[in-house]
Amino acid sequence: MERPHRSRVDQHAHRQLRYDEQTRTWSLYAADRNSRWFLYDNVGPAPDVSPLLAEISDDPTCIFWG
Repeated sequence: MERPHRSRVDQHAHRQLRYDEQTRTWSLYAADRNSRWFLYDNVGPAPDVSPLLAEISDDPTCIFWG
C-alpha cells in the first residue's frame, strides 16, 4: 500500500502563526515533543508576519528546523 503524500501543513506542524483580531497582531507558536502548542516568546506579537517569518528562518533556538 502506498503511503499518502504528506501535506505542507503536516510537514510544518511544529510551528504556527496565529492572528489575534482584537490586537490585530500575529504571534508565533511552536509545538513541544508531545505536540502541545506554546507561545514562542523570543519574538513578540507583530502586526505584520515578516519578523515572525524571519525568526522561523533564522531559528536561533533550533526549535523550528532542528
